[in-house]
Amino acid sequence: MLFFFLIIWAAFCDIIAKTRLCGVPLPLHSSAALRNRLAPAPTILAAGTRNLHTMKIRTAAAVAALLSVCAVPLCAQAAYNDFLTFKLALYTAEDRAAIQHHIDEYQTKIEAAGYSEEEKLTLRTLLTVERADLTGKADAKQTYRLLTEQNERCNTFMAGKKDGEANEWLLVGWADVKSRLAGFVSGQAMYDEAARSRQLYTAALKRNKKFSQGHLSYGMWLFFAPPIAGGGVSAALKECSKAVSYAVTPEEKYFALLYRSQMYVADENEKEAAADLRAAHELFPQETFTQIVNEGNKNGKLFFE
Repeated sequence: MLFFFLIIWAAFCDIIAKTRLCGVPLPLHSSAALRNRLAPAPTILAAGTRNLHTMKIRTAAAVAALLSVCAVPLCAQAAYNDFLTFKLALYTAEDRAAIQHHIDEYQTKIEAAGYSEEEKLTLRTLLTVERADLTGKADAKQTYRLLTEQNERCNTFMAGKKDGEANEWLLVGWADVKSRLAGFVSGQAMYDEAARSRQLYTAALKRNKKFSQGHLSYGMWLFFAPPIAGGGVSAALKECSKAVSYAVTPEEKYFALLYRSQMYVADENEKEAAADLRAAHELFPQETFTQIVNEGNKNGKLFFE
């Protein structure tokens, strides 16, 4: 992507340079004879005017191409990076009141921002997952309602579209919703939600093989999946390790390390678990959640169970 950007930028600069060169006015001299000798013939002048007009059009097209290739994806990625910053604030909030404040503030931010329909749906879906995780079985009815409603919104948006047409963040967010819905139903419905969530994780990672959040969420799916479906601690640990390796931002790295530490705990590898929690804490020295997780691990509890 960077190489492609540089190519477009070089072409853009070249067009700009040529346009400026052709647009420099011919200096006026006191001698009429000299001006007549330097003045181009009418046909040449007309051709030059057309060329200048064409170059201006090309310049505008180059600017439009540059914006369409670079600005939109970068804007979207910035929004998803901002979500991870919000998520970190949730994990490090002091109490329930602070958590609710962060959620309300972030929800207002989503609605006020000039995001596309897909980007807003993506961020709302990611937010729904966090709200569901915080509420959990303590208010099962409310959690189920949140997940069901967001699942329907995603279904509506994706109607008539292939999975690969959506951005990888939406695919993973929707898969997270479905994987949690599977815990509220039984029988064939549970199997259908779990199987569909796996398809969505796979589609997201097909779009971006180095998508840290995709590997992390899929790792969690594998952790809870039965061995017959390819699940288990070893498979989950492998995916979480990919999430750590492919993390780009400090927030991505923090969550990848945090969740991988729990895989190590489940695998009875206390040394590696402790190392991951230390590494996560070093990224954000003011956070205290890793200490809470560590205390729970000492009592044989994983923080997401």
